[in-house]
Amino acid sequence: MIRQLIESTDITNFAQLLAYIQFEAEDKINENILFCEPLNIRWKKCIDVSTDGTKGSTDKHSGVLCQIKAVDPETKFTHCSIHHEALVTKEIPEKLKTVLDQSI
Repeated sequence: MIRQLIESTDITNFAQLLAYIQFEAEDKINENILFCEPLNIRWKKCIDVSTDGTKGSTDKHSGVLCQIKAVDPETKFTHCSIHHEALVTKEIPEKLKTVLDQSI
């Protein structure tokens, strides 16, 4: 199973996409890098972008969403569902949090 996808930059400041995997082998859980590839996004083919809502991503003058809209005004934006869940669980009553944790 892919455990995590992250974007990072290399020593030349070029964006790289890394995929970490988690798998079971010989009765042990192992983690390893599946791949590390240059991140070349074709924004014209991008349909939707999910963000955590920080100023760096949503600022109307310099945020990444503004820059994407400049390339493709049709791109849609949504708030990341994992961040929604994290925000909700900060204020949720303990009994409901238990149910949520069990369902996840």
